[in-house]
Amino acid sequence: MKCSMAMTKFTSSPFNLNIDTLIEVTLDAYNVMGWSGQSLPNTVGVTAMKPPQVAPTSLARGINTGKNTMHLTWIGLSTNA
Repeated sequence: MKCSMAMTKFTSSPFNLNIDTLIEVTLDAYNVMGWSGQSLPNTVGVTAMKPPQVAPTSLARGINTGKNTMHLTWIGLSTNA
């Protein structure tokens, strides 16, 4: 099972997390035996980020580019721009 959300959901209402704040998650599970207890929140993981405001630089064709594969390289952003 997978759950995904846009990062902007965490930095806006109703969560309003500050940039670099850990996104804490708890969960309950349900199976034929019924509901589990709620898990403890995670203590490591993804932090709230804002979308990049500038594009990465030095976009280039990577060495693994082939007939059916596109491999790109670039210099990543070094700050939460």
